[in-house]
Amino acid sequence: MPKRSPANAPLQAIGAYHDVTLPLTELEVPVRELHPETRGLPGLWIALFVILTLLTSRSLYLQVLTGSKGAQAAEGNRTRLRTTTPNRGLITDSKGTPLAMNSQQTALVVLPAELPRKKTEREAVYEKLRTITSFTSEQQARVEEAYSNIGNRITLKTPLTKEETLLLKEQIVTLPGVAVVEVPIRTYVDFASAGHLLGYVAPPSRDERQGLIDATPTGIAGVEKFYNETLRGTNGTTAITVDARGVPQGESTVVSPVVEGKNLVLGIDADVQKVTADALKQQLEIRQKNLGDLPKLGATAVVIDPRNGVVRALVSYPDFSPNQFTKGISQEDYTTLSTDPGNPLLNRATQALFPSGSVIKPFVAAVALEAGVINGNTAFATPKELCVAGTCFPDWKFHPGVTDARRAIAESNNIFFYAIGGGYADANIKGLGIEKLANGLAKFGLGESYQPDFGSANGGVIPTPDWKRKRLKESWFLGDTYNTSIGQGYTQTNPMQIALATAAIANGGTLYEPSAGEYWQDAITKEKTRIEPRTNGSVGVSDGNMRVIREGMRQGVTSGSSRLLDAIPVPIAGKTGSAQFGPNKELTQSWFTSYAPYDNPEYVVTVLIEGAGEGYLYAVPTADAIYRKLFNQPPPAVQTQSTDVAGFAGER
Repeated sequence: MPKRSPANAPLQAIGAYHDVTLPLTELEVPVRELHPETRGLPGLWIALFVILTLLTSRSLYLQVLTGSKGAQAAEGNRTRLRTTTPNRGLITDSKGTPLAMNSQQTALVVLPAELPRKKTEREAVYEKLRTITSFTSEQQARVEEAYSNIGNRITLKTPLTKEETLLLKEQIVTLPGVAVVEVPIRTYVDFASAGHLLGYVAPPSRDERQGLIDATPTGIAGVEKFYNETLRGTNGTTAITVDARGVPQGESTVVSPVVEGKNLVLGIDADVQKVTADALKQQLEIRQKNLGDLPKLGATAVVIDPRNGVVRALVSYPDFSPNQFTKGISQEDYTTLSTDPGNPLLNRATQALFPSGSVIKPFVAAVALEAGVINGNTAFATPKELCVAGTCFPDWKFHPGVTDARRAIAESNNIFFYAIGGGYADANIKGLGIEKLANGLAKFGLGESYQPDFGSANGGVIPTPDWKRKRLKESWFLGDTYNTSIGQGYTQTNPMQIALATAAIANGGTLYEPSAGEYWQDAITKEKTRIEPRTNGSVGVSDGNMRVIREGMRQGVTSGSSRLLDAIPVPIAGKTGSAQFGPNKELTQSWFTSYAPYDNPEYVVTVLIEGAGEGYLYAVPTADAIYRKLFNQPPPAVQTQSTDVAGFAGER
């Protein structure tokens, strides 16, 4: 047996175990092949560690990070958000008489947020709608446009009859996103000029629809538009439980509560409104009897509170009913209204323009007094006409003796106003000149823009040399200043402007914006909150000069062209006006503006009857009827026209 080295002992033992003895060189490689169960152990553990780490991370991501999103998605598959509309605030008169109310009508609607998520499934809904109702491509486009907006509801058909309601409910029971619901509709009491004052509501236009429910009425005109946000209230949101097909299951949860619209209390007195309307109608009937049918000519009257500009009555004839618009006016009916020669859509009190005639004279006198052209004691003789450079400007009648500002207002002396406006050398009156006159009248709001809360207004024109040059390409003449001084020529205004200027005289100088709204009233508590008056500042006339103007207007009732009103046991101050117009100056606007009581004014009454004649003949009797109602006075035994004012025919 060969001799073994001690160093080989371990290998010998191994070899002995296997019953073999091998040389060392044959054992060097096979040593690494021993115990195959231990091969690659570190790499295996590393691989296992990486795999387990990835699986754990993914599990954490799915469970923790996206778990809430998954829950929301699952909840979204189970609930839908539905917007709830508030009741629109009521509109009442000053005594609480309802003028605009709410009612309900049944409608077939689409709720875009409750439609299927897949477009192919929505298309199936649309196809079904085409078989049960006249679902148009335009309606489909609107539904798709609103699909992502939970606040939209598209009305397909309204109102539904009882038979239609029952049938449609059966046909849509499994149709997601389609429902038969009650939708609000606005209704109005039938009273004069309701359309001009209240305006109306209708479904919003595309631009206005964002964030609104399609069927939610929105103010389009009048106080409905001006106060729309507060009248409308705030939408609420309700979560509706639906099944896998999106069909509501009857369970719901309020997400955000609905806030009802506030009620709007107007300054309008419905009883005074009716008397005003009846008085105007009576004078229009007299005009027709005397002058024949004049379909293009109407009439208007306004009553305002001089202490705050609140409107107590406003009538403009012809008028229209807002109920014609709330359900959607037909093209035929709208064409009839818009082509009517009397233009019933026009609010003559604020939007139309007329030559003012002599009702402008108190304001001209106030401007002249404040500018120092005259004072309360200035008086001079006035001839029958004033002639300058061969052109004569007549008075409507001769006024003998001397005339001061008070008498000039009471008797409507044209010569006096020619003088203080353009000058009169014989009386040593320099005159205001057109620039000072126009600037002074602008402080009274004449020729200036203003904003009623019930619609738009036309500011009118107080002409100037610059205006004439730009508008007519003509030079200004002294005669233009004379005509402006008596409210003729190019002067244009409207009854509301005259009423506001008259209110400034009555209240001591504050020029208000006209407001039909007076209070907000909480729909639940009935608590009232006053709507603050809006002003355009002061007219800038001193108390002493204002007193002269008021005294002149009072004399107009006690001894001048308005003395029909002196029979009422409440002191009234007023000024008539008669402005010629037409191609040949063949027609006359009948004007009257006034306030009462004289010593503590509560009302301003301004009347215009187009093409009727002198102010004392038509406008003053209208004001007489209004004042009798305001102060609870019985009507005169027989009164259709003011015929007892001898010598005032032709007053301008």
